Amino acid sequence: MAEKQKPFEKIFPYISYRYKYDDGEFSPYAPFTEVQFVSKKQDETVLNDRYEKGFNVSMVNDLENIIINDIPKGREDVVSIDILYTESISSTVYILKTIEIDPDKRGQGVLSGVIISKRAFGAALPDAELTRQFDSVPRSAKSQEFTANRIMYGNYLSKYNQNKNDLGGKDFEIAVSLSGQLDPVSGPSVKTNRTYDVGVSYLDKYGRQGGLLTKATGKNTDNTSLIKTAFCYKSRIKLAAQIVSGPPKWARYYKYYIKDVSNDFFNLTAFNTYLDGEPGDTETANVYLQFDSKDRNKVTEDSFLMPRRDGMSGTDSKGVVIEELSRLPVLDIENEAPDIVKAQVIERKAIKKFVIQDDNAISVSGFGTPDGTTYTDILVNPNAANTQDIFLKDHSGNTWDIKNTVVNINAYLASQSITVSSGSVTLQGFDTKQGDQNVPQLADLTGASEKLCLQLVHNDHTSAGVIEQDTKKDKFKTKKIVVDSIEYGHHGSHNERNVFKFTLSNRLDENNILLSDKGIDVAPPASLAISGINGWFFNNGDGTTNANSTFRATYKSQHADIDIKFFKLGLSEAGQKKLKGSFFVKVPRKTGIDSFDQIPIEQTQLDEEGDVETIRFLDFETEPGDDSNLNLYWESSKVFSVEGDHGTPDIIPWSNCIATIGGTNNKTYLESVKIQDKFNSTSMVKGIRVNTPEANYGEERRKNGLIFSGLYNSRTGVNELNRFNLTDGITKDLEPNYGGIQKLFALDTNLLAFCEDKVFKILADKDALFNADDGVNVTATNLVLGQAMGFGGNYGISTHPESFAYFNNNIFFTDAKRGAVMQLTPSNGQLFPISRNGMSNFFRDRLGALNTSNKIIGIYNGYKKMYILSIQGYNPSHASIGTETIPNETTEITAGYSLASQGWTSRYSYIPETGITLNNKFYTFKNGKVYLHNSNTANRNNFYGTAYNSEVQVIFNDNPTVISDWLSLNYEGGEGWEAVEIIGDQDGTYNITNVRLLDSEESGFLGWFFKEGKYHGAIVGTQPLYAIQAGQANSLTDFVLQATGSTEDISGTKGFFQKTRLRNSSTTAKELFAVSSEYYISQT
Repeated sequence: MAEKQKPFEKIFPYISYRYKYDDGEFSPYAPFTEVQFVSKKQDETVLNDRYEKGFNVSMVNDLENIIINDIPKGREDVVSIDILYTESISSTVYILKTIEIDPDKRGQGVLSGVIISKRAFGAALPDAELTRQFDSVPRSAKSQEFTANRIMYGNYLSKYNQNKNDLGGKDFEIAVSLSGQLDPVSGPSVKTNRTYDVGVSYLDKYGRQGGLLTKATGKNTDNTSLIKTAFCYKSRIKLAAQIVSGPPKWARYYKYYIKDVSNDFFNLTAFNTYLDGEPGDTETANVYLQFDSKDRNKVTEDSFLMPRRDGMSGTDSKGVVIEELSRLPVLDIENEAPDIVKAQVIERKAIKKFVIQDDNAISVSGFGTPDGTTYTDILVNPNAANTQDIFLKDHSGNTWDIKNTVVNINAYLASQSITVSSGSVTLQGFDTKQGDQNVPQLADLTGASEKLCLQLVHNDHTSAGVIEQDTKKDKFKTKKIVVDSIEYGHHGSHNERNVFKFTLSNRLDENNILLSDKGIDVAPPASLAISGINGWFFNNGDGTTNANSTFRATYKSQHADIDIKFFKLGLSEAGQKKLKGSFFVKVPRKTGIDSFDQIPIEQTQLDEEGDVETIRFLDFETEPGDDSNLNLYWESSKVFSVEGDHGTPDIIPWSNCIATIGGTNNKTYLESVKIQDKFNSTSMVKGIRVNTPEANYGEERRKNGLIFSGLYNSRTGVNELNRFNLTDGITKDLEPNYGGIQKLFALDTNLLAFCEDKVFKILADKDALFNADDGVNVTATNLVLGQAMGFGGNYGISTHPESFAYFNNNIFFTDAKRGAVMQLTPSNGQLFPISRNGMSNFFRDRLGALNTSNKIIGIYNGYKKMYILSIQGYNPSHASIGTETIPNETTEITAGYSLASQGWTSRYSYIPETGITLNNKFYTFKNGKVYLHNSNTANRNNFYGTAYNSEVQVIFNDNPTVISDWLSLNYEGGEGWEAVEIIGDQDGTYNITNVRLLDSEESGFLGWFFKEGKYHGAIVGTQPLYAIQAGQANSLTDFVLQATGSTEDISGTKGFFQKTRLRNSSTTAKELFAVSSEYYISQT
């Protein structure tokens, strides 16, 4: 009955999840689970299948379903959870299913019992999502903007400090150990005989991840992040860790990463082992291991093999797990069975090819002329024991060819592709008459795949010449003996070759296996009581002994005959099948360990059909190659809580192999990472995501850096504004020479970056090509941020981005370092200081009186179409201001610049925190409240609930080169304007004080009287009264001018110019249309 295929049979699956939020954003992937894999149970049937098929049929995924539990539902804004799936065969992550969360259950509990019963792929997610372990949203940033459908940050703070002071006053310290798992007997495990390094990454409350912390060597402690696993365990194992040092204050979670630098390893099973040496040599130093050719690429001549389970030494089919490490170097690899291996295969056969009967041959002592002796029917030299050379001469009186002896031998040579050498001539077979008959012809049989063997048999012959068994008489024979070479030469008076010399080597046992003994067996049966060669041949066939030294033809009538039978020795069909599709690895036989001191020599036994009768096996594992130098740490499958888990032993959910427990001693013997343990099959991976330690990791202030989010597209519903994946290349750095980025502003699909000492235009979603004449061509690009081009002039925004304001395609800001207020017109690239418009010294002095903690608030007043600049916190007594103060000057001042008049037209009493224009209405913020300016319903002269006065200072300098007497003031406008200060610049010279408007009842004692639509006022001042007094006595010409201590009012004030400050405290609108003064050139 066909076996049902499991859904994940040849797959290493991994599961994760991600959240979808109510704004369409998606979270990064959660850590992937360990591999979801359980292999088939190992039994004798599996071993037989493995022998027949050449691979480990049990190393497949036997899971029917994957069940996922304890998935947190996340925050209240999580609307659904995507169940994610990937495999080790691919880096692509798929959505298996999406689980919607009921609105009334959001943010509560976990999802459990999620069943995955088939390999059904949903949407494939972008590969870049796999590298997004967390979103690198800056912890803080100096500037933020939205352009190219992305969030941009400049001059941002990222990463965290993790030094000794941040870890509770001690360096990072961790204790790593192991934990066992028995049930089930097969499943994910940590590979034995490896060295691992365990690292920890902390996460803040937003999931931002700190640097990877490790402690490879202990320092003043035995604790270390390194651990070396042993060669064998009684269970599957897991890594465990306990963090000894404290967590950083910013950490809320942590997870483990494991470094495994080992390279690939492979599993092989040898079902047959053979000695490497002469036949019968049981003390040989090396052995051959027979492996299936499907595993050929797993072994090289540089490999080491490590025995894992011995199924040869005992009789239990489970085998014995080898608990000690033994490294057997590969000495040689043969892709075909060596002759020494073929000679040991137990499935063999010897096929009789032809017979030379003794009436057709006689024995001689060698080639050459007759030696005077009588030729006999004896087939061997009777005077030598363990004879290895036999000379046989044609006794028929004719040539050997008459009896087809040469034909039969040549047929054997042809079947083995063996040629014959005759001096310098090469022949395809023996030739009786070729060349000089005294030159023997030679055939070397040592390279034959099927050996030629001969056997001497003491037989009876009938008159018909058919060999038959006479049960009444003893019948004896030698063991079969391998023929190493044949020579064909000449003896006697014949003029042709008539003698064969057979050189013999090893004998065979009853199973046709080579023995160490060589030559003809000299041990006759004990019943003959005759020793030596004569015991085989010198008898009368009835148990009596012939007294002569030879066995002569006259005794043939007694049917005591000798035959030489020739056999072709080869493998049976089962033996050929055993060697077919195999390669052979030579290794030392001694293992160097006590529990398994040497490789046993055993073979799996096959029946005549080639089916397994008795299985024998040795499991091996290849030693991995040189360790990788990649400093990669693989992510484990769980995020731990600092509050609940930190400082306690944690079992780390991570595995890098599928381990199986078994053998008679129930230990781990098989650790696999490939489906069916095939060389090119799907491999298990050490993890889905990696991390690596970063040198000198710590908090970073990227002053010149830009970082941007993923894309937002309202039309397609794509919202990746929370996606900050550093592997996407989401950063750009500006030149550091110009200070840090203070302000970003999106304008006309470009991004303006205001640095401390320079302003840049950065092309967004495009780039620039520069011509030889410095011309610029804009080109399409896949870059989010392209070329950064600086505006002319070394002006920046210093450290006061709050001074920035934009309106009517113009940008205003201050450069406190240079004491300037700037205007930038991006459309034509013009950048110039507007503080030069009559206020150069004013702003230079006050901007120079600021420190870094002071503010310069810039606001666009859309109602008045003005740039409002509020300088806050400066020192009015600063040396840069000196005597150029203004009346009632404090530490804060607000001024307005009109683009229409291109001048600074007003100062204001309000000191805003910030402001904004909406729908052509101007709002400012103060103490958490929003105030509307220029309201028709609010009291005038009132800001933020405080009453102020409106003041206007007017300077008259119609003829500034001469001193004038300023006699009166006039204004057109509403009532209530008070002249609170009138100053002539020469008043001090003329001792004029108390300059004012002349009060009268008519003016209401405000100094004004209204006439013809104007308000008029006479200017008066006070001057000391002087008297002329005599100087020295009795001198008619010596007089002095001396103050009398009295004063008098005079008309007007004196000066090259005159300043008048007008004030109005009304809460209703009061216009001041025009102010004038009457004067004449002073005659004094």
